[in-house]
Amino acid sequence: MTACVQSVATFGSELWWKRDHVPGAIGRADELQLLVNQEARATTGCFRTTNLGALSMESGLRAATT
Repeated sequence: MTACVQSVATFGSELWWKRDHVPGAIGRADELQLLVNQEARATTGCFRTTNLGALSMESGLRAATT
């Protein structure tokens, strides 16, 4: 599942991702995390009110900032 969904969605992010000490990097990390959360909901069929910890455990997707 991770190989199909997360790798396609985050393809190329390492080209523009600078992580620390760059204005706007925090916003980009938040955008990527929102995308990962949407992927997890789509693959598991969970509701928007599902706890994000449980959602990530169930889907097996990694957080965007790790």
